[in-house]
Amino acid sequence: MKTHRERFTFLMPELFRINGFTVMLYFRDHRPPHVHVFDADGQAIVNLALDGGAPTFREVRGMSTKGAVRALRVVHEHNERFLQEWSTIHG
Repeated sequence: MKTHRERFTFLMPELFRINGFTVMLYFRDHRPPHVHVFDADGQAIVNLALDGGAPTFREVRGMSTKGAVRALRVVHEHNERFLQEWSTIHG
């Protein structure tokens, strides 16, 4: 059986892998800019920080609280890179 992440790979480019997380975004997605962060158990959808703010959760599915907090930290650390990728793909 495919993992949650594997079922979506054909729809989203993989941006980054670190510490058991895979960060992806859909080719045709909606605003606000956000990324999908997968671990073995589920995903967190995280809105990217704009104008000096902080990334925020939009949704968490199947991921533990500890995993979600770690995922948010990963997005915070790489927010600028992910915003650049979002802009490249979505304009």
